[in-house]
Amino acid sequence: MFIVLLKIIVAIYGATKLIAAKDPAKSFFDLIDFKINGFLFSLKNQPVKQVLLKASKTLFWVNVLLFLIFFLAAIFFKPLPKEFVLNWSLIFISTLLINVSIPWNLDHSSVIKKYVLNSPLLLIPATPILSLGLELFYQIDFLSVFLSIPPIQELYELLEGNRWYFAVSLSLIFFVVYIVIPYVQFWIILLPIFYIFLGLTYSMQLLLGIIHKHLNENLLAVIMGILVIILAGM
Repeated sequence: MFIVLLKIIVAIYGATKLIAAKDPAKSFFDLIDFKINGFLFSLKNQPVKQVLLKASKTLFWVNVLLFLIFFLAAIFFKPLPKEFVLNWSLIFISTLLINVSIPWNLDHSSVIKKYVLNSPLLLIPATPILSLGLELFYQIDFLSVFLSIPPIQELYELLEGNRWYFAVSLSLIFFVVYIVIPYVQFWIILLPIFYIFLGLTYSMQLLLGIIHKHLNENLLAVIMGILVIILAGM
């Protein structure tokens, strides 16, 4: 699907150069060409961090657009073709993971503060201890809810029914399960994705620099020419 999309883009670009040879069509497409080249120049000259942050914002709207495409397709086409669902899922998940990995690595402290420290997520590990505190005031056995789970009941018996030890132990278990393990999993998934995308971004900047210095100032035309050569063999 991605290769087909590239072929369509290259074909449209070539068609506009051949068809739109006179004004006002020529002026219109030249303006688009100028703006795209300006965008490519900005990518070439900006620090990698700024490019990544801009890419993250762009990918957010790409995800929104992809969601809308799927939503509309689900309304008008029933059932959805399996190939469409598979390709859509691959693109959506890939762009979503890249989008999440950028702020996770570049602005980690802000992400943790916003989505963990300032979120109700921290209430999950605190629930057993808070339940014990409420029990003291209202004389209601809130902790008995957890005892219906066999492994937790075994922990309660192992602690000889000491409710304070049980509440603290349960809070630590919840903290590990709901905070520590997902945190480590996020790092395992998002760190390599970020560095792969970082490497691709840096390589793209180097390529744009080489094209501008040694080939042509019209970066878009050179890129399209390279794509034509690559896609010709596919």
